[in-house]
Amino acid sequence: MDLKLQKNFGIKNVKKFYKDLHKMLDEDDTVVIDFSDQNRIHLAAATVLLSAYRECKKLKKTIKLKNVNDDVKNQLFLAGFNV
Repeated sequence: MDLKLQKNFGIKNVKKFYKDLHKMLDEDDTVVIDFSDQNRIHLAAATVLLSAYRECKKLKKTIKLKNVNDDVKNQLFLAGFNV
């Protein structure tokens, strides 16, 4: 199941993202997050994504990332995500 991030994914959209992600994970064991519209990611959003990833790992569920550009990869890495 794919979850496409809103353009300019940042602190204003984190709550909706987290709700959407949890709903998808209730329905499926794997969620693919599509970063195709992202040029940058806000640190708060990256932190929430990392938290969700760790939570999924504990629940034996999977989050996969696709279409992640180099700038976003670097930002995720700085937030503690090993992309």
